[in-house]
Amino acid sequence: AMSLGSLINDPLGELQRRLSAAVASGADLRSLPPDLGLKQDLGRALSTPGTCAEIPILDSASFHGGELQNHSLVRFRGMVQDMQEPEYYASAVQVASPGGPTFVNASFADVLPPLASALVDGGEEIGEVGLTRERQPVLCVP
Repeated sequence: AMSLGSLINDPLGELQRRLSAAVASGADLRSLPPDLGLKQDLGRALSTPGTCAEIPILDSASFHGGELQNHSLVRFRGMVQDMQEPEYYASAVQVASPGGPTFVNASFADVLPPLASALVDGGEEIGEVGLTRERQPVLCVP
């Protein structure tokens, strides 16, 4: 079971665990939501009073003070100033590994994970080796 503490400190790790479980079960990755159900589970966890306070706030002081762990979940209070054009990203990529090709989570990160240096070459069909999704970037100001 997912704990709120592990989700706050390692949300990308939780996504990888869910992706690995989905691949092992033979699920069609295209039919799954990009967050693999994490948003719904987080919403349930945060519905308990007081749990939202456990997620650190991203502000100038916490950012410059080095209080935030890289790739951790944060709260940000701001206003949407602008919406950018939709962009496409790889939410999962297939990589070579000792046990055979496996999928690696690439969602919610600006760069592919280190294992992605061993991307499986699927020829012309990117759909065979990766999962492309669309997202709507927004510019937020405090």
